[in-house]
Amino acid sequence: MPTYAFDHRHYWIADGSAPRTGAEPAEPTEQAGPAAPPAGLAERLAALDEADRAAHVLEVVTEQTAAVLGHADARAVDPERPFAELGFDSLTAVELRNRVNRVSGLTLAATLVFDHPSPSALAEYLRARLSPENEQSLDDLFASIDSELGPEAS
Repeated sequence: MPTYAFDHRHYWIADGSAPRTGAEPAEPTEQAGPAAPPAGLAERLAALDEADRAAHVLEVVTEQTAAVLGHADARAVDPERPFAELGFDSLTAVELRNRVNRVSGLTLAATLVFDHPSPSALAEYLRARLSPENEQSLDDLFASIDSELGPEAS
């Protein structure tokens, strides 16, 4: 059986380049925004007051959102506009989650963009997660769980 029908390459109209196949190595992606170590964002937030924390986290989220969407400037992203209206789909949502994971040092769910539907909602969630007031020792956590379960759980 001739295989020539499967041997030709498809070219994208926009730039004339051939699509990548799985066998080719992925090109390195350009990082936008701060390339901080995992604990960097939490440390920077701890040094700021509450109002500055909210503004800084929103800035980080809009920078990462702009980078995923291919915008050169974070000001192109309206923080109140839902991610779906900005053009996010499941693939770009995971890409944003991965970028936010790297910048924040957190491990976030793949449904992050769908759980927090706008950049401002996502920034508020991250601010709450990274806030120094929310740090709780394991002993405190276990004590609160034990108190909720009551003595019959022991």
